[in-house]
Amino acid sequence: MGDKISHEDQLKFLSSDAAAIIMSTKRGRFVIRPDVKKGTENELTVFVKNVLLPVKSTGNLSTRGGEEDGIIDLKSHLGADKFVIIGDKLSMRLNTAKYPIGEDKFFIYRYEYAGKPVSKRIPVEGTNIIFDKNLFYQTQGTTISPDNVEQVDIYYFDAATKNSTEIAKFSPLYLAENQIKDELKVQYDIFISQKLSKEDIVKELLGYINDIYGKTDEQALKNILETLAKN
Repeated sequence: MGDKISHEDQLKFLSSDAAAIIMSTKRGRFVIRPDVKKGTENELTVFVKNVLLPVKSTGNLSTRGGEEDGIIDLKSHLGADKFVIIGDKLSMRLNTAKYPIGEDKFFIYRYEYAGKPVSKRIPVEGTNIIFDKNLFYQTQGTTISPDNVEQVDIYYFDAATKNSTEIAKFSPLYLAENQIKDELKVQYDIFISQKLSKEDIVKELLGYINDIYGKTDEQALKNILETLAKN
């Protein structure tokens, strides 16, 4: 991580599903993957110039829905595909005018495992809902692999009326915080040397997460950048 490479360099991959993400300050992000047709199972060697492909960008856009008064559109915020959660826990502040929270009004997530439905009440801290990996994947006294859960449905439940409303469908992707911090730190230092503003750095790194992994929570990313700025 953080190495500099040129078009003439040769890279050796140890597995066919490995990849290297390359950042050019002038041309953007690229991905390098082994040429499976030419490589062998144990050693896949490629020349950078032969396999360099631009990353299809989703744009350095705000995740939206993260307004100052809390999230007002949870469906838009989570998206319909992969939603990246950095670390084992994510706290998201909701707009209580849009989503009142209390003993009789709360959120439930639901997914299927081994052909059976799993439903749990989403923990709350004040006006924040908490996605906790350790609780998320616990069922019947065991912890299952996140790879076994393809889609999660979020429902808003009103106990007084006994009505439940589907709010969103998404695929959670938990990423190790230390790994992501290391990846972001390399880029952060480059952007600092280029004298980019804090706002522009957030947009660039948000775009990186979106393009490589999937949509994520902008405030959680900002919190990580605050720790990078102190180091």
